[in-house]
Amino acid sequence: MSAPLVVNTVEGTVWTRRPQLRDGADLYAPQKCPTCPEFLMATYAELTEHGIAGEAFALPMPVGVERAADRLTALLAPTQALREDETGGASC
Repeated sequence: MSAPLVVNTVEGTVWTRRPQLRDGADLYAPQKCPTCPEFLMATYAELTEHGIAGEAFALPMPVGVERAADRLTALLAPTQALREDETGGASC
């Protein structure tokens, strides 16, 4: 199992996974600290000692991004309407 991207601890700190490793383990730094020194980062095991309130393995899609399938359906709607007019509503 891969390490989560974001970990929330019970005291309310949000930790994000960074590219650094310690003995092969992923390191996490507080989200509010973009240039956190490596010696202040924590491993997942160390975060579990503080208590984990939640974790995310994937980040949500940005607001306003339209799904490709929805966009394709909207583009094909006029063509589908013409096809139904020609065939009298019968599907192939």
